[in-house]
Amino acid sequence: MEISREAFIKTITMMGAGFLLGNPDISMGKEILVPDHFLWGCSNLKEGIRIFKEKTGVEAVIGGKHPGVGTHNALVSLGDKVYLEIIAPDPEANSLVDDYAFLKELKSPSLFYWAAHTENIDNLLQLITKSGKPNSGINEGSRKKPDGTLLKWRALSLESKQDGLLPFFIQWDKQSKHPAQESPKGCTIDSYWLESPAAVALGKDFTQLGIKMPLQYGKKEVLHLRLNTPKGIVTL
Repeated sequence: MEISREAFIKTITMMGAGFLLGNPDISMGKEILVPDHFLWGCSNLKEGIRIFKEKTGVEAVIGGKHPGVGTHNALVSLGDKVYLEIIAPDPEANSLVDDYAFLKELKSPSLFYWAAHTENIDNLLQLITKSGKPNSGINEGSRKKPDGTLLKWRALSLESKQDGLLPFFIQWDKQSKHPAQESPKGCTIDSYWLESPAAVALGKDFTQLGIKMPLQYGKKEVLHLRLNTPKGIVTL
């Protein structure tokens, strides 16, 4: 008995884009890109920290401010090199960039974006440019941590974000500790996956860029994250 394309895609929930469309070709030297951190947005950082602690039993630590962006954050480790960033408008900032303006209107915290880790952002830029995907180019970023030291990184984003399903890419400065290693522990990842009505097209993008991320068909575009916490399984 034949099944429809839609029915087939539904059956591969949590199996990932690689299962659908082939794994990234590491034989050609392509880097495999996995999640570095997930962004959980809120309109007020203190309230976001409170809600997360209420849900999980773990209190996020203040990270710092993002100069020129207009946001500030708090962090929770989810593993050795992956973490959750709780991000909100900084009330002391003069302005808030357009990409984050929606945070002011959020009635409750929402998972809205994610970052993929890279060890060679220059090579990745070449790959993305060769693929013809419009992008931001590489941007230098930094923020001052509460202890006064500077955390530095280089980032690259795609013009089309697919409602937060396509990640931005980040490479941490070799002199900076990964934020996951300095953030409160107690939560780990149970599972994560993306849901999209354009699952096949999205999977092709993932395979082309070397992104390893579970993908499933759905009627709307959603980023899912389930955590093991002191209070049990929590879905953000």
